[in-house]
Amino acid sequence: MTSTKELYLTCFYLLLGFTIRAQTVTDIDGNVYSTVTIGSQTWMAENLRTSRFSNGDTIGTQLGATHNDSNAIYQWAYNDDQSLVPAYGRLYSWYAAVDNRNICPAGWHVPGIEEWDALITFLGGDSTAGNLLKESGTVHWKSTDSSVTNSSGFNTRGNGFRANPQMYSGLREIAFFWTSTPFGTGGFARGYHIRLSHASSLVETGVAVGNCGSCIRCIENKTTNVNPVFGPGKIDIYPTPTDGTLYIDFPSPESGTVSIFDLSGREVYWKRFDEQSFLELDSRQSTGVYLLMIHTAEGIIQKRLVIL
Repeated sequence: MTSTKELYLTCFYLLLGFTIRAQTVTDIDGNVYSTVTIGSQTWMAENLRTSRFSNGDTIGTQLGATHNDSNAIYQWAYNDDQSLVPAYGRLYSWYAAVDNRNICPAGWHVPGIEEWDALITFLGGDSTAGNLLKESGTVHWKSTDSSVTNSSGFNTRGNGFRANPQMYSGLREIAFFWTSTPFGTGGFARGYHIRLSHASSLVETGVAVGNCGSCIRCIENKTTNVNPVFGPGKIDIYPTPTDGTLYIDFPSPESGTVSIFDLSGREVYWKRFDEQSFLELDSRQSTGVYLLMIHTAEGIIQKRLVIL
């Protein structure tokens, strides 16, 4: 029989939508992708690999130069090597990314810059979010260090890119993702992209010509508000982000419990307190994003916790 605590936590995570793993989505080609829910956004946890739009139309490829093509609706395997597609996904032109036939599975879409911004903000900002988004180790990156945790479950790999006129570059060094947001008007279309590097914790925003090739991560069609959920009462929790030591001020003496959960839903810290108006916690957790939950007679407070 499931214990009361286990049942409560299961319901809690389903309602909060902080991070839920082990879900999948399938594209028109039959490729199956793991997904990850971060905040209330659900993303593919793998790069898109489809060779067709969601209506069944084929996305063509072009082995030659595309720099003079003003309607380059193409997909490529990195370096034209199909064996790399399962691990790194395909590279797509921006024209393909924003085509109204929808390159993503039904019910999903290519995220706009504002949806990427929401994700990055939720994970602590563009100066540190890269380490939470990148896969650790050196199988799919040239190098990483101990600060790369992939604690978000996003699994970014160094997929590289296709530049003009006909050049592949950056495999295991750089990850590029198209957004659906255009940049400027007139001439060749250009779109915003997101960039991560093996050598930096930064998440950067850039612009590329639409006939270049970058990877795509699809996002589910649903509300993408990522504000944390707060219960009743005024409680001050600081500093945020933290180095692991956290202070909690209650407006009046309270009794209850404090728990910290990692992104997989595992409880990594627990403390009971009785009739206290101030708490000092030493969580002793590694760098990453966590969920702080305070349970008192006044209610439950949930807060995203970033440890640097």
